[in-house]
Amino acid sequence: MAYLLPGLSLTVCDAGYRLVRRALDGGYPVVPVPGASFPITALVLSGLPSDSFIYLGELPQAPVARAELLAAVSLEPRTVLALVPRALLPAALADLRSTLGDRPLVLVAPSATGAQVVWRGRLEQNAAASDPVVCSDILVLVIGGAPVGAGRWDEDRLHAGIQSLLVEGMGAKEISQQLAVASGWPRRKIYRLVVELAQGGTTDAG
Repeated sequence: MAYLLPGLSLTVCDAGYRLVRRALDGGYPVVPVPGASFPITALVLSGLPSDSFIYLGELPQAPVARAELLAAVSLEPRTVLALVPRALLPAALADLRSTLGDRPLVLVAPSATGAQVVWRGRLEQNAAASDPVVCSDILVLVIGGAPVGAGRWDEDRLHAGIQSLLVEGMGAKEISQQLAVASGWPRRKIYRLVVELAQGGTTDAG
């Protein structure tokens, strides 16, 4: 038996989210009736909270612009929706892991029924390495919001974020400005860490 969702507007609320979540937890497939909004359909199918969410549109192709956008929503408690071209998926997922940490993630692609989940898991599981079967050129990423109480990153996460942005070619000033927003660390201390790591050294962020 599959749960059909004839009114997507009814599922973008607390009651609708609980209905979809119970169906998924019970092992039942959830099939949407095609609607006008692919991202909203993806949100409903994800089983993630749909009562409040933020939509980023298509992620930027440029690594620096993409990293800045993700950093700006790193402490956002609402579910995050974003469109990503299939070719950009591995790079986008790497940025998500380094900027947001481990979160629930659902990949949704267009299908004959409107949309279908092609991968469900967590960011640390690396969906790109799992090679989800995707025939579409565009996907929706549905990402869990920041955990309650999320605040300053630990040192390991900060180092990982710096290393990821260094690989993308960002300079110390850009990295320190961006990660100060996302990580909760002082900009000056991040700048010092970037310089140390770029020179191949290690330092205590303390």
